[in-house]
Amino acid sequence: MTLYKPPPPSGYSHPGCYMNWTHDCSSKISGEHFISETVLSILNPRTLRIGGAAWIPQGETRDLPLAALQANVLCTRHNSAWSPLDTIAGQFFRALTAIYDDLGRRTLSRKPIWHLFSGEELELWLLKTILGFFYAGVLSKDGKKIGDVQTIMNNGARCTCVNESGMTTRPPAGSRPRASMAVSISTSL
Repeated sequence: MTLYKPPPPSGYSHPGCYMNWTHDCSSKISGEHFISETVLSILNPRTLRIGGAAWIPQGETRDLPLAALQANVLCTRHNSAWSPLDTIAGQFFRALTAIYDDLGRRTLSRKPIWHLFSGEELELWLLKTILGFFYAGVLSKDGKKIGDVQTIMNNGARCTCVNESGMTTRPPAGSRPRASMAVSISTSL
């Protein structure tokens, strides 16, 4: 799966977009949720209790609305190009919720229900989520922002996960292809 932005390439690098090195940004920045809003709304539709973030003192937690869990780290072009990953993650978490609910029901018989997901698409969603956390300055260790002491976007990472068109799971030319994988979950006991 490759995620594409609409042609033609913009030639613009938005200073607030962490994908600005592609020179294919829009001129407007967008609010990107650290974790997809779809997934957050499945976990709890109104608020989440957060702890361990860089802006929250160690040992404390805060109840925050979903709108507070976003940062301006992607331009609208990259954010919309990657929105299919948020949809896939939402489907995955809805399936997990359905499995959990189904296992909680008392029944003498249970019909198998299968949910099939692309492992590569889930990997990309996780990568997008990690990048969002990192560039928003959310991740911390010992009270310090990870971004102040660590970098994650080096040329090697760019080659394997992102190209001029957007994110891709296709390996760079000349590299060994990865095995295709999928996640299958069944509620049959």
